[in-house]
Amino acid sequence: GTHLRGVATVEFLVSGSGMVFLEVNPRIQVEHTVTEEVAGIDLVAVQIAVARGALFDELELSDGVTADSHGVTGAPTRVRGVAVQARINTETLRQDGQAVPATGTLSAFTPPSGPGIRVDTHGRPGLEVGARYDSLLAKVIAHVRVGASEATGDFTRGVGAAIRKLEVSLGEFVVDGVATNRNVLRKILTDREFRSGPVTTSWLGERLEEFVDPHAETSVAAEAPELSAGEYAVRAEMVGTVVESAAEGGTAPAGSPIVILDAMKMQHAVTAPGTATVTRMLVQPGQTVQPGTVLAVVHLDDETGASTAADAFDLDDERADLDEIHARHSATLDAARPDTVARRHSRGRRTARENITDLVDAGSFVEYGGLVLAAQRARRSEEDLIANTPADGLVGGTARIDGATWSSCRTTTPCLPELRAGTTTARPTGSSNSLRAARCRWCCSPRAAADDRAMST
Repeated sequence: GTHLRGVATVEFLVSGSGMVFLEVNPRIQVEHTVTEEVAGIDLVAVQIAVARGALFDELELSDGVTADSHGVTGAPTRVRGVAVQARINTETLRQDGQAVPATGTLSAFTPPSGPGIRVDTHGRPGLEVGARYDSLLAKVIAHVRVGASEATGDFTRGVGAAIRKLEVSLGEFVVDGVATNRNVLRKILTDREFRSGPVTTSWLGERLEEFVDPHAETSVAAEAPELSAGEYAVRAEMVGTVVESAAEGGTAPAGSPIVILDAMKMQHAVTAPGTATVTRMLVQPGQTVQPGTVLAVVHLDDETGASTAADAFDLDDERADLDEIHARHSATLDAARPDTVARRHSRGRRTARENITDLVDAGSFVEYGGLVLAAQRARRSEEDLIANTPADGLVGGTARIDGATWSSCRTTTPCLPELRAGTTTARPTGSSNSLRAARCRWCCSPRAAADDRAMST
């Protein structure tokens, strides 16, 4: 079976008195400070102790729910008040919700302090903030012990007190030299509707324009190149590193990228306001740019610019990366191997995919690991492996069987490992398939079915 040894994070969506399970992540996440404050447990210390080989009874955890082979025992850990966390990021927010990374050197950095205030940070005066990593600078946690009624589960008073304490502490937080989202957080925390809460997951998106300072998103002043009639300067809207750039002289359809920037572990496409021809490319891959930097000069072939990028960009346009993925998947299908399929038919046999098609409900099969190749790269080229070892000789996935007849059953049923004997040169028992087959077998197990029903419930 699958075992986790360490500390994990379990996520739920809460609605009224009900909740829906989302996922389990086998790691501590950024919100762990809230759990630590209200539970009185140092989760990082626990994780390190487990990694060093400590047994469960040696962790000296407070009383809580324990699940083992003998069943589930105990009661939830006693909650000590209410904690709220705010994340100070080196970024500003635009009114459309786009986060614009900020860089520079911290000239002053004085975190708040006092009873019930905790600050986790790597910040210090003189710290140089770049754009290659996450923009999180500090986590400020406010913890109060009042207003928590264990009998009724009503924490309304405690939440309000924690929010007020957090807002005051953010007002005392001194950060100079690099722009942050501190003022946006303070506006949210002082909002009457937010304080009276709870608010929905869509609330911030609907109210964001009220909290964002429209002047905070102005670009850094940059020298503008001379433009001829019909030309347009394409500027960077954030700090980032150039990953790709269009070729000079090339035509870019409306909505397609002129330059792609890498910032905060994500890639951002910078586009022109319409169909354009690139007349001058002023940056190159690997170059770091600031907000307002002119990346390229283009000639607008469609000067109306009336269409938005979403309307003008054709989602059916060919993309080299997607074309490669489609080609790889196509190579695993029977249609790509007519001679091999014909030989199998001549022996009175069927292919694995034909068996799956007849067995499961139409359109319900979701393949797992279809792009896996045989572990033979030391002696064979990748082109050879793609052509002759598609899916490493194993077809597996999830599907519905007789879903119309058994509508009350769970929607996703057995993983279907099928050997493609005689149609590839790969061995279905190869190393790449060991894990894949194990996962397929687990999906078929009674334990998986029980877990699936519990999650559905």
